[in-house]
Amino acid sequence: ADLLAEALGLWRGPAFADAAETASGGAAATRLDELRFAALVGRAEADLALGRHDTAVAELRDLVARHPLREDLRALLMRALAAGGRQAEALTFFEETRVLLADELGADPSPELTALHRTLLQGPPPPRPAPRPSPAPSSVPSAPRAGRPVRPSAPISGFVGRDDDVAGVLDGLAAGRLVTLFGPGGVGKTRLSGEVARRWDGEVAFAPLAPVADPAQAVLQALGLRERGMLSGGGADPDPEERLVAALAERDLLLVLDNCEHIVGDAANLAWRLLSECPGLRVLATSREPLDVDGERLWQVRPLPEDDAVRLFEERARAARRDVDLDGALVRRVCAALDDLPLAI
Repeated sequence: ADLLAEALGLWRGPAFADAAETASGGAAATRLDELRFAALVGRAEADLALGRHDTAVAELRDLVARHPLREDLRALLMRALAAGGRQAEALTFFEETRVLLADELGADPSPELTALHRTLLQGPPPPRPAPRPSPAPSSVPSAPRAGRPVRPSAPISGFVGRDDDVAGVLDGLAAGRLVTLFGPGGVGKTRLSGEVARRWDGEVAFAPLAPVADPAQAVLQALGLRERGMLSGGGADPDPEERLVAALAERDLLLVLDNCEHIVGDAANLAWRLLSECPGLRVLATSREPLDVDGERLWQVRPLPEDDAVRLFEERARAARRDVDLDGALVRRVCAALDDLPLAI
C-alpha cells in the first residue's frame, strides 16, 4: 500500500499533455493512464486488506465516480463498507448498482456481485481480499452480462475453398488474442471472418464497421446493448468504451470487427483498450491494412487458388441456371481476368 502510494505521488498532471493529440502520444498516454488506474485499484485493495477501511472507502468512491459501470470497483466498495461496519450502506449501494446497471446496460448484476450481496444479507462481512503484488486493469474486472450478441449472418451460398485459411486463423486466435485479416477489397475477408466465427467454439459477436463513424457504438449494438441508458436524461451520454469494458471484463467472447479500414485508427484504439482490460476477449479484425496494435497477428487473405476460383464460378453459374453449359478453359480465362477475386467472380 505504501509503495503504491509513493508511486502515485510521483504522478503529475495528464500524461504527455503536449503530445496527446498525436497518434503515438495519445496511445502512450492512454497506456500510462491505465497503469495509473491499476495502481489506484491496487492501493485501495491493499488498504482494505490492512484494515484501513475508511481510507479504502474514500479511494473507491472516487474511482467509482470516475468509472461508474465497473462492477469490480463496486464490489470492492461494498466489501470496504461492510468490513468497516457499514453493512446497511453496502446493501443500499448494491441496490443503487442494480438500478444503474438495469438502466444503463439493460443487464443484471454479475454473479460475483449478486453472491456478495447475498453474503452480506446472511451474516458478517465477507473476508477481505489479499492485495495483488502487480495489479493490472485486466486482471480484476467484473461485468454484467450484455444482451444477446449479433452473430455473422448465415450464408446464402456455399463457402468455397479457404480450408487452410480457416484453420490458420483459428490457430492464430488460439495462440493470440488479436488476428487481423488483411487484403484488397473483394478478396473475401468478410466471408472468411464469418466462416471462422461460425466454427469458433464459444460466444461470438459480429460488429460491421463500414456504415459507422464510432466503432464503440457498433460494438455496443453487436452485443445487444442499448446506445443510451435511461439514466442519462438530458445530460451527457455514458462513455461507450466504459460500457464495453464493463460488459466484457469477465466475458469469454470472440469479437469480429469487420471493415476496419474506414476508421482504422479508432478501431485500433478500441481493440487495444478492450484487449487490455478484458482478459477473456479475443478480436478478429478485417481490414485493408493492419491495425498496428501490440500483439497483433496478421493473416494475409489472398485471391482464390485457380481451382477454387473456377469452382466458385461454376457453383454460382449453376445456381443461376442449372443447365448452363460451361467451357472450363473459358471459365478459367474469365477468373484470371478478374484476378481470382471472389467478389468479382
